[in-house]
Amino acid sequence: MNIYVGNVPNDITIDEIQGMFVPFGKVASVHIMQTSHDVHGQPKKYFFVEMASKIEGEEAINSLKGRKLRGLVVDVVAALPLSNKKRAYSSRRTD
Repeated sequence: MNIYVGNVPNDITIDEIQGMFVPFGKVASVHIMQTSHDVHGQPKKYFFVEMASKIEGEEAINSLKGRKLRGLVVDVVAALPLSNKKRAYSSRRTD
């Protein structure tokens, strides 16, 4: 199951995001994405976390939805499939 994680602090790392999801099951991969700059001139990050099973992914979403991370309420929702459009990102497979 692919999960979108947004509204995160700009200095958050892949390891921190992965650590949020590990208690709910096997994390297959974490992809970090970056959008154009926000109103303050800072790039905005968001992540896609792939969980090994839909059950684990749904449990993670239900548990993490609305959670605060460094003062920001993190968006955690089931993601649409990734497109083939080229974007700048880095990722880590965890298997």
